[in-house]
Amino acid sequence: CFSKASNVNVAYEHLPMIMDNLFKILDNIAWQKLNHGNVMFGIDEIIDMVINTQHPVAAIQLSKVFAAKCQLENGLNNADMRNYALQNLSKIMFSLKSPYLTFDLKKLYAPKVELDKLPPQGGFYREWLDIATLHQNGPSAKYMREEDAKENIPGQSAEIGLEFVGVVSNGLSEAIMDPSRRNKIHAFKVTDILNQLQPEFSNHLDAESRNRYDRWKSGGMKPWVNVKKEKPLPKWKKSDVPGVIMPASETTINVSKPFWPAGM
Repeated sequence: CFSKASNVNVAYEHLPMIMDNLFKILDNIAWQKLNHGNVMFGIDEIIDMVINTQHPVAAIQLSKVFAAKCQLENGLNNADMRNYALQNLSKIMFSLKSPYLTFDLKKLYAPKVELDKLPPQGGFYREWLDIATLHQNGPSAKYMREEDAKENIPGQSAEIGLEFVGVVSNGLSEAIMDPSRRNKIHAFKVTDILNQLQPEFSNHLDAESRNRYDRWKSGGMKPWVNVKKEKPLPKWKKSDVPGVIMPASETTINVSKPFWPAGM
């Protein structure tokens, strides 16, 4: 729809409302079996369309929606859906099929970045990854739509780039503060991957989130330890008396002959 729209500016202005409705479906567990797969497929299609329309303002608008969905206060009660929002924010930079969208829950730290697994140089997704990691100030003239490029004023591209870095860092900062251990570790790993590409990236997180990231990176967060199982209750067996259940282990009770206390 975005590629065919006569005025893409009008189309992208409706993105927040569209995404709000889609995430309401995803946040409803009752609709999980029927609609979640279709909704997620539709969101992927929207992401791919927005990136490939070569309209940077639409991409910024979409990234803002996903970053906002990472906030606990934004109304998503399901921690998995807040994690899904972070995955979608990552898709804008890493593409839809990147291995850096989900991580092994058993591993505490992020994998080492392999350059051949990043979006190819010159591609539309790579533009946003390079912008987020400060290797590019903003969208290139190649990425801008022709009508936008003609009206582009000096510094506009850099402003878009700076805004995108802020959106990504805000989304990650919110995810790092998430009460869900899985979500915060996921955010740590995404931040670490971006930091591997640009060591200064974590400086854009808010102060508390950056402190938590530094503690995690230095080994301050311990691996998940399963709670010890409680000692099982003793087994019971049926007695010879109908309706009476006795402990499986036998207990010996010694009863002595009654006696009067001395002096009485």
